Amino acid sequence: MHESSPRLVLAVFLLSVIVTACAGGEGSDPITPPEDRTSAAICGEDFGDVAGAWADYSPGVTIAVCGSGCDAATIEDGVALGCDGTSGDVDVVVAPGIYDEALYLACPGARLRLRSAAPASSGEALAALPEGDRVVLDGAYLAADACAEEEHGALQLEAARAVWIEGLELRGYRRACAKGTAYGVVVQGDGGGLEAVRVRANYIHDLGVACVGGAATCDGDLNGHGVLVIGVEDQPIRAVEVANNLLAGLSLGQSEALALNGHVERFAVTGNVIRDVDNIGIDVIGFENDLPWQAREGVVRDNVVEGLRCGNPTYASDTDNDPCPAGPGRWPAAAGIYLDGAHGVCVVGNRVRGFDRGLEVASERGGGDRQASAIALCNNRLEASREHALTYGGSCDGGSNGARDVRVFGNTTVCPSGAAACREIDRDPTCTTPLACTAGAGCDGPAPDGELLDCP
Repeated sequence: MHESSPRLVLAVFLLSVIVTACAGGEGSDPITPPEDRTSAAICGEDFGDVAGAWADYSPGVTIAVCGSGCDAATIEDGVALGCDGTSGDVDVVVAPGIYDEALYLACPGARLRLRSAAPASSGEALAALPEGDRVVLDGAYLAADACAEEEHGALQLEAARAVWIEGLELRGYRRACAKGTAYGVVVQGDGGGLEAVRVRANYIHDLGVACVGGAATCDGDLNGHGVLVIGVEDQPIRAVEVANNLLAGLSLGQSEALALNGHVERFAVTGNVIRDVDNIGIDVIGFENDLPWQAREGVVRDNVVEGLRCGNPTYASDTDNDPCPAGPGRWPAAAGIYLDGAHGVCVVGNRVRGFDRGLEVASERGGGDRQASAIALCNNRLEASREHALTYGGSCDGGSNGARDVRVFGNTTVCPSGAAACREIDRDPTCTTPLACTAGAGCDGPAPDGELLDCP
């Protein structure tokens, strides 16, 4: 979401898959505050523990889903059958076909893998297959103007110890209402947290929110996501891997294509392709809605974020925040990759093209220590930014505690010829040890390197 705009309420569910873990009971492990990281050290971690969380996965139950002749004919029935009475590992394998399902699933206490019988290596590879070779959850059968429910999506997993979603196509879940959410994959921790999450090689496209009655009727209550992992309870969601997905054609309202939000620890967002979206591409978020947690300790690596689509109707009356505004007096504010109050994140080897801002480090929550911190921006390529290639520091009207301990090195920017607005650096004027763009209008070539110690 953009600065100074109300972001998605944390209790609201978004996207196709919502995972809510079982609440912890008596005897739960005490919460140990995590140690802070530094920007100098965070890119030295390999985050192998994230993928390693599934190293001992060994399903005791395997369920086949297909139109006829299998254990179950629907995905919902297949998950219910596999998860009935087990706390072990469950594998639900779905045959290619179109499944007209809006799913509310539960696998309490178990580790659930939900996958295509023939998953591709990536979301792009999946999109290239003939439709008959894909597992498709299609929301087209749902009435686009069915506004009775607050959310509108394909799959909601209500309880699990861990979840692994792979090789699915999610499409057509749209919401055309004055408010509400539409989604592709949402993982939400509740009470007991989640010990591992993997969302890999899925194709999530052509879903989100639509404006009804003209742009004047739309406001900040419309939100869409491709993938959202959100922790809102004392126990965190850990070992989160979001990898090799394709997210395209998403209408996001005032939200983001791929977001990690709140009490999320140890994550790897790698190899995803995000294109043709009308708001922020990747967002790592902390302190939203006055909650004390920030997404922390992770890597955002080797992703491609390109093609910001103009005309997001939820900003029709907001002149302060507007993805790629068409007229004068408007402030473009959609970043390709945004670290909003996050802690301990290495952003490395990504390519961002055609967004208002390439990379942004700030915080939308003012007061106290609610800053983005220990952030390293390394070897990224930032192309054709409409406003700035790199933005850091304060964020909200009325003051905020923007960013501290941010290292910037080895990045490259490429700007259109004569594009004076495509500057290297935009910073809050109170930042110490400021970086400055010195390469002339457009600022092509290597970005300045340095350390930003304090951007209050």
